[in-house]
Amino acid sequence: MKEYFHGKDDWYQHGYCNCYYSGRIGAIYRIVHRVMEKPYDSRTDLLQIIEVGSGSGQHLQSVKQPYSNYLMTDIDLDLLTLATFDKSKVDIMQADASNLSEIRDSSFGRLVATCLLAHLSNPMEALVEWRRVVKSGGSIVIYVATEPGFLVRLSRKLFIYPKQRRLGVNNPE
Repeated sequence: MKEYFHGKDDWYQHGYCNCYYSGRIGAIYRIVHRVMEKPYDSRTDLLQIIEVGSGSGQHLQSVKQPYSNYLMTDIDLDLLTLATFDKSKVDIMQADASNLSEIRDSSFGRLVATCLLAHLSNPMEALVEWRRVVKSGGSIVIYVATEPGFLVRLSRKLFIYPKQRRLGVNNPE
């Protein structure tokens, strides 16, 4: 990486969100998050929500469903502290998405995971853990980008990589 970012951690804390959640690509991601939320907009039976791998909270902005508790978890506590939210209704917890041992069984009505499952070393272990913390009759909402689909590769070439270069990051190709 060029000098603009000081290592991988700095990139994920400052550059990643700027690159992926602003401009045209950001508009596409906001649509994805809204589509994920559409079935839950008017539901009032899943009041406790946990988001695993929430990063700096991009999905939370799309949640319209009333909730009594929203727990954002991520393995990187620094990313969680970058999130902006109503602190009276949203909690943060540093946690590995494959090991939510600090959370009781059947604690949440809904679990949300966006762009996470493909990055885990043991996705099956994570899915079992996610099912454990969600109540019977609850929902697990997962979004996994199509890798390495043609549209994803094309959008990276046209939008992401040029934006990364402008931010001072070398192309990962």
